[in-house]
Amino acid sequence: MPIAFADIAQSCAPLIQIEILAAVVGVESGFDPLAIRINTDAPRPERPQSKAEAIEIATTLVAEGQSVDLGLGGVSSYDLPSLGLSLADLFDPCLNLKATGTLLDRYYRAAVATGAMDGEAEVAMLRAYYGQGDAQIGAMVGYDRRITDEQRRLAGRLSSLELENSGGAGKLPTREAQDQTSRGSQGLKEIAAAASADVQPPDPTAPIQTWDVFGQSRQSIVLIFSR
Repeated sequence: MPIAFADIAQSCAPLIQIEILAAVVGVESGFDPLAIRINTDAPRPERPQSKAEAIEIATTLVAEGQSVDLGLGGVSSYDLPSLGLSLADLFDPCLNLKATGTLLDRYYRAAVATGAMDGEAEVAMLRAYYGQGDAQIGAMVGYDRRITDEQRRLAGRLSSLELENSGGAGKLPTREAQDQTSRGSQGLKEIAAAASADVQPPDPTAPIQTWDVFGQSRQSIVLIFSR
């Protein structure tokens, strides 16, 4: 029996605004509770047809040393110890949303503790979520902008979104997974390396310019995620 996304979000991750949570889920998994993404250039596995199959695939990948992002919120396997969860837990929609909300709240509080206010703290939270605590990585790929775009796309449609109890994908039409900017498209180390490669040695005669993380300087980083 389908579950309304708004209901499960409010019940399992009440600290996070549903608009933000839905946008993160839309970008990270396309509302697929069984989503599995590998953070390297290793072949992407076929979509599992059941929760048991998803657990088996994820367990094998982690045993092979792969970093994977799992479930609705694309929660990293590296975050499991701090969350007190297992791989299997991340394929439970409620537990995954709870984990996603916990991480977002953690990064928001960390931003506030450094003096960030309101909108600034929200931006820092989203960037840190992408970078697994490193907001600079999220800034390099414009992750907060991607979430804002997804919020606009979902505006007025959240009440129609349902998740299947059986573990199927959400019923709201979404873009194909390969069109999404998610951590699964490239590993964090690969992103950082690509960013470093794009930076040219400074010209001592050139005028000093203000760095714009959302401007032309980051376009080459975004291309990493084109498929």
